Amino acid sequence: MKAKRTLRSVALLAAGLLATSTAVSLAATSANGAARSTVIINETTAMTSLNQGTPDTNLVTNTDISYLASAGFWYYDDGPNLVRNTKFGTFAITKNAKNDFQVTYRVNKGQVWSDGADITAADLLLGHILGSGAYSKRAGLGDPANGTPLFNSIGYGGPYDNHVKSVALSADGYSLTVKYDSFQPDWQIMGPGPAPVHALELMVDGKSSLASESDANAATAQFVTDFNAGLKGPNARLKKMGDIWSNDYNIQDVDSKTNPLLLVSNGGYIVQSAVKNTSVTMVRNTKYTSGPALSSQNPINKVIFSFVEDGPAAAQALGNGDIDVYDGQPTSATFQQLKALNNIKLLTDSTMTYEHVDLRTGVSALSGNKSDSYSGPFAGNSQKAQDLREAFLLALPRQAIVNKLVAQAYDPNLYLISEAE
Repeated sequence: MKAKRTLRSVALLAAGLLATSTAVSLAATSANGAARSTVIINETTAMTSLNQGTPDTNLVTNTDISYLASAGFWYYDDGPNLVRNTKFGTFAITKNAKNDFQVTYRVNKGQVWSDGADITAADLLLGHILGSGAYSKRAGLGDPANGTPLFNSIGYGGPYDNHVKSVALSADGYSLTVKYDSFQPDWQIMGPGPAPVHALELMVDGKSSLASESDANAATAQFVTDFNAGLKGPNARLKKMGDIWSNDYNIQDVDSKTNPLLLVSNGGYIVQSAVKNTSVTMVRNTKYTSGPALSSQNPINKVIFSFVEDGPAAAQALGNGDIDVYDGQPTSATFQQLKALNNIKLLTDSTMTYEHVDLRTGVSALSGNKSDSYSGPFAGNSQKAQDLREAFLLALPRQAIVNKLVAQAYDPNLYLISEAE
């Protein structure tokens, strides 16, 4: 007897301004109540990178995979309510003066990365590099406001970048205090999250295998040294790290030849393998303690993301039992196809994400060819090119596309496109 499968349909918000992602639903129940240890989730877009933090890799699929592989100070439940993850650590306002607003983050001792390295507040420092344009310029990593910095992060230009003044580690290395120039209304979600900085250090040294626990911890200490050096001026090791962070994680195949340092995580799951444009397999992180406990009764031990871009084909795969969860934005026709299947559980919901049209203006970072060039009609930043791009976007019938392809299946009020977009 085929298992019942769950459809998670992601609706568009009316005026989404940020590309964000919710946690992937892992609900899957068999018809006879048998335990399921593996869940297969369909994503309509294939994974393009293990790093979702650059302008070209900030995709929902990349973020969903990263979500399962990471844990920090907070997360959203299905409310959605902001939930503090006290398993990982705590954070609080420690000073609130007119021109001096400070928040201190403390990482709980005893946690380790998937390779056994200690997790400390030093692992929060990368977040400052990725979010502070002032630090990037001072450390010789490039000015994010005038070109592409070595750490090609999407974190520049926001409230953190505009208001942060400094960061300071505690003497024991488990607390980080972030100082802003004024009170920040979104302070709870602005702070840096953890990243395995020891892995970057080891890759700078040319390592292609996991290090011993002592060597990994020594690499974390080296990162603190390099970070402090960057506060004073250019640092060669940070420059190499920037190139690694921005480029080396952009892989779509993961196998025995993949550098395992690229896979280090502290979430409930870790990437085990991946086949380009086909699938990503994640298994439980046996060293995970950084978040809510994973179920020990009927546990999900393996999560497979299967990439089927064609809506009707994905719907048929759901009906055939080839996938357990359809995670996508089906057209009206595909939605009707799904409704006709009698062996699935059909759920619709909304999430904070949006669809968009990208116009190419220069070298494509996704091409994998740094010498790639583009000289098409939208190329460059001349006034003519900018006017042409604007004219094209103004002429694009966005509302008509939404009405025809998507909105008929749901409440049309969810799909009104803001005139401000």
